[in-house]
Amino acid sequence: MDRGQREAGSAPHADSARDADAAGVGRMERALIASRDGYWERNLRTNVSWYSPSFRALLGFTEQELPNDRDVVNARLHPDDREEFLRRYEEAIRTCGTFAYEGRILDRNERWLWMRGRGRVWVGADGRPELISGAVSDVTAEMEALLELERQRHDLEQLVRERTASLTAALAQAEQGRREADAANEAKSRFLAHMSHEIRTPLNGILGLTELALRVTRSAAERRYLEVALQSGQALLQVINNVLDFSRIEAERVPINDEPFDLADAMAEAMRAVVPLVRAKRLSMLYDYLGDITWVRGDAPRLRQVLTNLIGNAAKFTERGHVKLSAQVVPAGPDRCVATLRVEDSGPGIAPGQLARLFDAFEQGDTSATRRHGGTGLGLSIARGLAQAMGGDIAAQSTPGAGATFTVTLPLGRADDPDPLPDPASGHAWLVYRRELAAELMQQRLERKGWTSLLFPGVPEAIAQARLLPPERKPALAMLPEHVLDADADLRTLRSVLPDTHIVLLVRVDWLNTRFERLARELGMPLMLLPLTPRDLKLVTGGDRLRPAAPSEPAPHTPNAQAPVLMVEDNEVNRMIGDEFLRALGLPTRVVASGEEALAACAQEPPSLVLMDLQMPGMDGFETARRLRAMQDDGRLPPFPIVALTAHALESDAVRSRAAGMDGFLSKPIMLESLRGELARWLPALREA
Repeated sequence: MDRGQREAGSAPHADSARDADAAGVGRMERALIASRDGYWERNLRTNVSWYSPSFRALLGFTEQELPNDRDVVNARLHPDDREEFLRRYEEAIRTCGTFAYEGRILDRNERWLWMRGRGRVWVGADGRPELISGAVSDVTAEMEALLELERQRHDLEQLVRERTASLTAALAQAEQGRREADAANEAKSRFLAHMSHEIRTPLNGILGLTELALRVTRSAAERRYLEVALQSGQALLQVINNVLDFSRIEAERVPINDEPFDLADAMAEAMRAVVPLVRAKRLSMLYDYLGDITWVRGDAPRLRQVLTNLIGNAAKFTERGHVKLSAQVVPAGPDRCVATLRVEDSGPGIAPGQLARLFDAFEQGDTSATRRHGGTGLGLSIARGLAQAMGGDIAAQSTPGAGATFTVTLPLGRADDPDPLPDPASGHAWLVYRRELAAELMQQRLERKGWTSLLFPGVPEAIAQARLLPPERKPALAMLPEHVLDADADLRTLRSVLPDTHIVLLVRVDWLNTRFERLARELGMPLMLLPLTPRDLKLVTGGDRLRPAAPSEPAPHTPNAQAPVLMVEDNEVNRMIGDEFLRALGLPTRVVASGEEALAACAQEPPSLVLMDLQMPGMDGFETARRLRAMQDDGRLPPFPIVALTAHALESDAVRSRAAGMDGFLSKPIMLESLRGELARWLPALREA
């Protein structure tokens, strides 16, 4: 068969192939026309360049106004960006590879546009570079937003420096005389309240938008820049908090309350506040309480602040081992007592020369230029100032290489326990612990209550021992901390071999394992929050009085899980951030800008939870919360929790929020995880997600 016959015989197939090729080319042409990207190509053999209509349109040119001339286009590149673009371009040709770039280019209206491009070199049949082609996108809005974010961060830092300098000047002037000092302190109090709000509001925008940008960026460089910006903003927030506290202490305007509270509970809450840092370092948290007096009179929030500072400081400087908080409370008369609280760590210790100035403002144990741990050096100074304002003091002891101990001595009034529990009868307990120090400490606490105990390194060992014992020799109580709840922890078998034993799971506040939680609930194994206070220990050893604690406690409200979370916020940037954060948590959301709109929105569709800004024009958050609670009381609204969300960070604001009927309190700027943690207290669906 000759060539003509072969072509004639294959003509239908050839026509079909040509039609398919034409269709494919048509699709590609339509895709290029519809795309917002611009495309270009250059023949490296003939030096002929081509630019797509969309490329010209990005720069505002028609096809006739911008020639297919590489030199003409390159001349429009910004002088500061041209050299780097050409370097990458030539490198791609040399290596027959790909390249990417960002830079500015001048459009038809003499405006600099930010372009992000990518290109590739194609080789010919001889293996040498033949074509180079690529695409560009207009990213001007994105880059301008990042540059604006950097400018705001710089402006905010400058504002903090200026206002801190102004604050220092006010303090110096206050020392000139009592009358001038009183006037200056009164003015400073107003200034602090306004400064806190005015700085936190833009900082909330900066941190919130940075975190949202991190969630959508695909560029490694952008991610690195945004992560640094986020860390810098968080560090700035801590500086603001410390400056506010330090300023109040220096001005001797720290209000000290005298109210009854459970000292053991306050200690436990302080420990739980630093659990994320402790968990990240895999440190053990140890807790002990000596003495029969737990209910005292004093300032619980200030005491928690002192302990949180000391525990957080210990955790920050301890890389391995443990942090221990203990208390010894002894009577000091019929209605007084003295509490000695100790925070011990297994960190590197402190040199004798540094101990002498450890509590001075802006000092740290490591003052070298290469110190690993950041901070303002105000934490210990603030803690000591608060302790002294409460009539006590703090002392530090340390041996280099052997850790450090901070001792808080505090005189307190005695108070009656509003719900006393009797000491349970003695018994025998099994402690399933892998951490030796924690196990020994729990043994000592049980022994002081007349209990005996036996240690097991894991659940399999406890199961094996239980199978060997008759019922009368099995323990009354078994305690399992979360660090033994692993793949070998067969709770179902443990329950079957210890059917009459009170089995308690001990977990930290941020523990989240819905499988174990559901199984424990099914098997009648309550969860108790670590650390166990003296009251918790009475409940654990009391058998029939045992009650589960969070995280297995149901929320105090039972809102409609399908209803939206209502965010009440008058600031547009904060509304956008809050809406995005709530959607990122998978929650249906509704946003309003005022108290009046909030009342109408709740009446129209009752929410599952309300996030309430406090400072708003017209009806503020306090009044809005009071009216919502009144509507719930008379049956016009179902129950739902209200969480305060505010740039005011003072304790008085939290007290006013609770008095107005709000359940929780979040201080701006908020981060996604802090929002998740607070909302999980009230929304079961989020807690189980």
